[in-house]
Amino acid sequence: MKCAMLLLSQLMRMTEENNVMKDKLTTKQKIFCQEYLIDLNATQAAIRAGYSKRTANEQGSQNLAKLSIQNCITDLMTERIQRTNVDADKVLREVVNIANANMREYLEFGPDGVRFKDSSKLTQEQMARIAEIQSETKTFRGETSTNVKFKLYAKDTALYTLMRHLGLFKDKLEHTMNDYNITLKIK
Repeated sequence: MKCAMLLLSQLMRMTEENNVMKDKLTTKQKIFCQEYLIDLNATQAAIRAGYSKRTANEQGSQNLAKLSIQNCITDLMTERIQRTNVDADKVLREVVNIANANMREYLEFGPDGVRFKDSSKLTQEQMARIAEIQSETKTFRGETSTNVKFKLYAKDTALYTLMRHLGLFKDKLEHTMNDYNITLKIK
């Protein structure tokens, strides 16, 4: 109990210190911090905050080097995580869920063709993998038929995202040949 109280008081003191540092930021710096959260691009954040386009790259870099701005951005990110209840782990779990999709969880294959499984028996995770369901009923010469389009989220995109996250895929290939450093960027 004593340890928890000590930790809580330290956190409160750190928050108070960050608030004091936040108060020392200029209006333009505060706007920069807010704008940086949009795309995590310091140059674009500097432009949107009102810095000159000509010097935005330098201003953005300098701003990110300042401890008070780093703390402000960290606080804003923490507030956003608490407000939205979304963090990196939650996003990663969703990507893993999509990557684990298998059509056999939704369809039955047999001699009579393909049939959908009962949707009431699907789990929340299985339902979250579904990107689109469309149903179209047509009547031709007195016969009615229904066409259903069923689509899961892109498994290849989810796997690519996981590979990048796990460091299994590199954006850049480096090769040194005869004392020259050649860098190829793969996009």
